[in-house]
Amino acid sequence: MAAERGNIAAMINLAIVIEDDDREAALRWTRRAVALGGGLTAHYNLGIFLEEDGLLEEAERCYRTAARVAYPEARNRLATLLRETGRPVEAEEWYRRALDERDLSCDVPGDDEYGANTAIMYNLAILLEETGRPYEALSLFRHAARRGDTEAAREAVRLGGRSRRPRSSGSGRPTPGE
Repeated sequence: MAAERGNIAAMINLAIVIEDDDREAALRWTRRAVALGGGLTAHYNLGIFLEEDGLLEEAERCYRTAARVAYPEARNRLATLLRETGRPVEAEEWYRRALDERDLSCDVPGDDEYGANTAIMYNLAILLEETGRPYEALSLFRHAARRGDTEAAREAVRLGGRSRRPRSSGSGRPTPGE
């Protein structure tokens, strides 16, 4: 088999195929691919395995390796891990880097990048809300909802109903009755 002969792509693919039936073997193949210089995908996949197993520090190292270059999915996973471990400032930087490197105007609904971009927007919106910026969060939830994310649509409705900005009378004060 190609994986046994040292084919890194075969190792990565084999790990994905056998993951549900033999997670330990899948993890071994992925670690082997990384050890042999398997590149970004191997590091990213290993990060996912490790994060799912609760090995967050090691997962973070793998995500950082994959996120150093333009790998938005790795940046999204890294940012989410950082957010979930109490590092919102760094998480926001990684979410924004993931979005900044993408040309969202070229997105095609239904392709993988479109879905990944939408997920990054949604995750950044969650962080913005958690860090006290509901208006920015609402804007991103709405953007993700327009792209077909039904959970983002629910969040936009929920957040939009309780975070309306008062209308201004032009004087900087809310309009009477608002």
